[in-house]
Amino acid sequence: MTKAELHRYCKLQVAEFRYSISEGSLGSPWPVEKVQAQLLECESALVSPYELSIELRDTVGQMKADPPQLKNVLVVADDRNGYLVFYDPIIRIFGLAEYATGRDRGRASSINVNGDFIGTFFAR
Repeated sequence: MTKAELHRYCKLQVAEFRYSISEGSLGSPWPVEKVQAQLLECESALVSPYELSIELRDTVGQMKADPPQLKNVLVVADDRNGYLVFYDPIIRIFGLAEYATGRDRGRASSINVNGDFIGTFFAR
């Protein structure tokens, strides 16, 4: 998938998203207003995909690795509040990363949240 195709895909996911609760789901469903607010945030967080090398921090082994394990991904959304949604073109899945501010600004680390684009964004 090209960067342009990936961007169009993410935009389409936002436009076509329909909130539904599966039978047997645990927890309380979100109010419709919260879902709509999250979708607006998701839409405004979309960026033209760009490459970024992130630190893998999904497993204990990865957290203990010195030097840290790095992976090149494509950033597709930035909530400008500490979280990035990335796409891993090798395994074809979206993931969530935290990015550092202050002294370590610019460094991003995965946080073991993976799935579809909308679900990953909503998990932040």
